[in-house]
Amino acid sequence: MFYYCVMEKITTFSKRLKTIMDLKGISVAKIVQDLGITKSLMSKYLSGKVEPRQDRFDQLARYFNVAHGWLMGYDCDMYSNELRSKMMKLIETLTTDQLLKLYDFITRMMEDEQ
Repeated sequence: MFYYCVMEKITTFSKRLKTIMDLKGISVAKIVQDLGITKSLMSKYLSGKVEPRQDRFDQLARYFNVAHGWLMGYDCDMYSNELRSKMMKLIETLTTDQLLKLYDFITRMMEDEQ
């Protein structure tokens, strides 16, 4: 997986984990169930007391479909170029009508966030 990443930490893993959980609406209980991470360990991750081992970082990045470096707190895109590439390939298959609907959806989403 290749993505742009400046090797400078701008935030912490715990902040990024909280952010992505909020964005995706995923609870601690769901992560515990899906990944087999204990509730106690998740609590330590979220409080910033503990950072995961490399393999756990990988597992969490895949689970949330985000760039590994972003999750670790580095200054890089949240989503990997791989995801962007997949999205572009899908977009290229859309009809004109579907593209217009997608454009309207994205426009509304961006307006709602402002």
